Amino acid sequence: MNTAQRLNSNRNGFTLIELLVVIAIIAILVSMLLPSLSRAKEKARAIGCINNEKQVALAMRMYIDEHQGHFPPRFPPADSTTGPYPCKSCRTTNWTVYLTQPNYLSLSNRVYSCPSDNGIPNAFPADPFNTTTQTPRPKRLVELQDWSSSFCFNAVLTHVGVESALPQPSNTGMIGETFPWHAPKELALYALSTGTNRAVSQAIAVDGHSSRPTPADITAACKFFEVPGLGIVP
Repeated sequence: MNTAQRLNSNRNGFTLIELLVVIAIIAILVSMLLPSLSRAKEKARAIGCINNEKQVALAMRMYIDEHQGHFPPRFPPADSTTGPYPCKSCRTTNWTVYLTQPNYLSLSNRVYSCPSDNGIPNAFPADPFNTTTQTPRPKRLVELQDWSSSFCFNAVLTHVGVESALPQPSNTGMIGETFPWHAPKELALYALSTGTNRAVSQAIAVDGHSSRPTPADITAACKFFEVPGLGIVP
């Protein structure tokens, strides 16, 4: 073998250093792309969530329209012996029955679920999701009961009774996320605990348009049964 042949045979593969350099470059590129991919994935989940929410709201609109503008019957009061948890007053009864029994929207339909539903955090120990004795324990709120949903129906509307009594239907939430599924967990918990005016949830108003209620709005509606333009509803 002459000198030229020996040189060519030595270049048939990568050296160890060259391989390590290539691997390092790939790792850097992956680390740069992962955050963007994660944000894109969560954005897609948020879009899927709001689309599902809209379908649930549309089914509720069908119920209201077919009942001469009346909302479902008055919700029973929330259990005062337990601690607070998200949308407590809106989760006292099975509201999905008003959509499933008339067959506006089958309970087996996946639209009752938000793709980002990961269950209610342990920061709310009184929440039924955290007190359940089910085995295996559900991983998502929508799995808690046969009729559970990632969304909730605004209980204040059942106290108003009829849509025509709402001064501002476009500012009155109807279907909303039970928990701010898309906000970073720490931000969501802070917002709910302090009642900030920073919107972290998605909701559908009575007139059917999407809205971004703040924790302060949600707290007022759920705790005091306050209706925009109408005030507190007994």
